[in-house]
Amino acid sequence: MPNEAVCCPEYVVGSLADQVLEWNEKVFVKDRVRCLFHIPLNFSAVMKRSGRPLIDAGLWQNQMLVLSDEKSNWYSDVYIELEEDEGVETPPLHAKASRAKFSGKFVTKECEGPYQKAHVWAKDFRDELEAKGIQVNRILFNYRTCPKCAKKYGKNWIVLFAEVE
Repeated sequence: MPNEAVCCPEYVVGSLADQVLEWNEKVFVKDRVRCLFHIPLNFSAVMKRSGRPLIDAGLWQNQMLVLSDEKSNWYSDVYIELEEDEGVETPPLHAKASRAKFSGKFVTKECEGPYQKAHVWAKDFRDELEAKGIQVNRILFNYRTCPKCAKKYGKNWIVLFAEVE
């Protein structure tokens, strides 16, 4: 297994832990992933059609931030960070993609374990914040590695982004 290719950079534990982020019109490319009971069916295809052009244009300078808003058992909206850079033209978006902007306060929490626990962690995080009197609008998921890389690293990190008031 040590010679296996890795497509996802190893997550630096603590780099997104317990942060409060204030975003003012942070730009993302929004696309949709088909799911079967929250299991993504075409995530790679969506990343190729919406993410790859951004990488090729040099609009991801750091490790990309991809957020998933798991709205139903059947689909998730995926938000791919767009690091706009003056002088670099944003490539045309795929017909199924659009621009989205996030403004507001987001609180993060790191979790490690199997993907199946993500919704349990989200519920616990929501309960924890609401017990402190913090209103949670929604929780977005940031899966730090693909399943193959999680297996290679021996850890599966997921960062929760709670949009709060």
